[in-house]
Amino acid sequence: MRGEAGWQVPSLAMTTHTSTTGLLVLMSRTVPWRRPKPDARLAGGDAVTRAAGAALALADGPAVPGPQPAASVAAANVTSASLATLCSPTMRAVLSAALAAALVLAFVAAGVAPARAGDVTFVTISGRITDASTGQPIVGACVAITAPGGTCQPQFPRTDASGVYSITLPQNLTWTFNFVACDYRTVTRNVYTDRTKTEDQALTYVGTPKPAPLGGTPTNSVYLPNVTKTLGGPSGWDTPFIVQNVDATNATDLELNFYRFSDGCLVTRRIVNGLQPFRSYPDIPSKDADLPSNTQLSVVIRSFGANAVAVVNEIQGGGASFQGLSYTGSSAGSTTVYLPNVTRRFFGYDVPFIIQNLGTAQARISVEFVSFDTTVRYGLVVLADPRQSAVVDPNFLPGYNGTPNSGLRDGYQYAVTVTSDQPVAIVVNAHNEAGAPVAYSHNGLSAPGASRLYAPYAGKNADGVGRTTNLVVQNVGTASVAPTLTFTPLGGGAPQTFTLPTIAAGAARAFEPLYADGNSAQPRCGGASASCLGDGAYSVTIDAPGGQIAAVALPFSATTVMAYTASPSAAPRAFLPNVTRTLGGASGYTTPIYVQSAGATAVDVKWYDFNTGTLALTQSAVTLPAGGAIQIDPRAVAGLADDRQYAVVVEGVGGGVVAVVAQLAFTGGDAALLYEGFPGN
Repeated sequence: MRGEAGWQVPSLAMTTHTSTTGLLVLMSRTVPWRRPKPDARLAGGDAVTRAAGAALALADGPAVPGPQPAASVAAANVTSASLATLCSPTMRAVLSAALAAALVLAFVAAGVAPARAGDVTFVTISGRITDASTGQPIVGACVAITAPGGTCQPQFPRTDASGVYSITLPQNLTWTFNFVACDYRTVTRNVYTDRTKTEDQALTYVGTPKPAPLGGTPTNSVYLPNVTKTLGGPSGWDTPFIVQNVDATNATDLELNFYRFSDGCLVTRRIVNGLQPFRSYPDIPSKDADLPSNTQLSVVIRSFGANAVAVVNEIQGGGASFQGLSYTGSSAGSTTVYLPNVTRRFFGYDVPFIIQNLGTAQARISVEFVSFDTTVRYGLVVLADPRQSAVVDPNFLPGYNGTPNSGLRDGYQYAVTVTSDQPVAIVVNAHNEAGAPVAYSHNGLSAPGASRLYAPYAGKNADGVGRTTNLVVQNVGTASVAPTLTFTPLGGGAPQTFTLPTIAAGAARAFEPLYADGNSAQPRCGGASASCLGDGAYSVTIDAPGGQIAAVALPFSATTVMAYTASPSAAPRAFLPNVTRTLGGASGYTTPIYVQSAGATAVDVKWYDFNTGTLALTQSAVTLPAGGAIQIDPRAVAGLADDRQYAVVVEGVGGGVVAVVAQLAFTGGDAALLYEGFPGN
């Protein structure tokens, strides 16, 4: 999310570095949109010490995105490689040489440099961090080598299971050490690196008691990379989320863990007991007294007794300035994730994406951009600690200067492939404030992709508001493909099929229905023909025989935009945690369901009342057209109550189904959100 106009960006663009491999290295953290640039980070006044401090400060990034003096950039380019590896024992040898080179560059800038990197001698500072009251080791504490009050970032060392840390630094300098641990008072003191030595530290506990975690092994876990409470102020971003028990027979207990975005500390833990089968539990951060205001969090939900799923609604503002986005929680993550449509200053869109580390160790995450026309390629590396989220904002990455891998070009669309040594989950949050503000969100698509994808809803000048759906297809295989898109009218009818031009491996193409052949370089077209999709609402199947593809659907109107990912598979059931009928009044949220057949001839639809937890209604044997989809509008379902919220289970008859839910209100602004149903047995 962005930081102008009263809200804040957790922007990794402010901690960018070019590593020795030529990739940009980003450190995971949340920072103010405009922060003062830190002074030299070493105590002491001699020129060499100040120069070394400046080199280390550069590893923390510029205060404001923009060009840096040549000497500073050179120092940052090398320093970052060392700091990015400080935590990795296997990289200590690389660290010493790289940091020495960085310091040489800084010394040159100060006019007092040694002749070569080999003239810098290094020593190791290690120690044990413990609880001042109990003497027990504090696991996961870190030593932040920064200005006083600095926070822990992935480039700094953390304590192991014995509370021990270790760091290698240049000799005969005075460094500012911040001993930092969650729920403990930070201690800041200067350490002189005259020799290899031990620096222990005891910390005082100042946290508040939290409920104990539930014991045993969870049935499953759900990860929410981005949850906020009034981020940016009272009318800022708030993200209510809904958790559904998807087991037919077993109740489940939920453990909700809220981790602060900036440092990964556990803010609070909430226990929800006895969520019954197929029922949903809502959590509204703006009403949670145990969460601080103006806060960004990552959330881990652990479910004990049954599998659970979750959907997150991100909302901000009101009236004409309202914005709404929606994404779904991830249960497993992946070491390879695809983002078919990421842009840089493209018709007003800013498309940052949030990466959450679902693993147990620090993640080294490679991000590769390929422009749709394959002329621009760019790579960077992100570091994220376990459970923490990191943000990549293309608008604040380096710009393309004509040389390979130099940066991103404005006005371009990119296919992005993310690979990690730990499983990750990704959420894309796109914003456009060039006119009336609009926004959309969707999940990243986990490897390996599929040769057939299902998209239950797409339109052209549809829904009485001119809603049209652009579809972006990414080739995630190793050979070129030319996917076909088959559009079948909702409720059934004659399909129309179009073939995209060949897509190179790793690249993507868009099908834009307003134009002939779905190609925006062609003229706009009207009625249905061999080269033109007719007006109306459709379901879509996307096929690439022998290939592997991923896709995102982007429905938009003059004042709204939504997004969802096409499904690579169907299942006997689809779980929908949040379905509403005129929630909040006649103009409030109503959520049409779009159900697509993947072999099923009909569906049974079960509606569970949020308020009572009871089964309110069952629709039996609702017909599905072969290869097509239907819309189920809660307002048209007899037996459902107005101003009511439901958890819904869609069960296929005779085959699989895929479903999405459009969350629509008529209160002004961008009150349109869409999420994918969860497949299940």
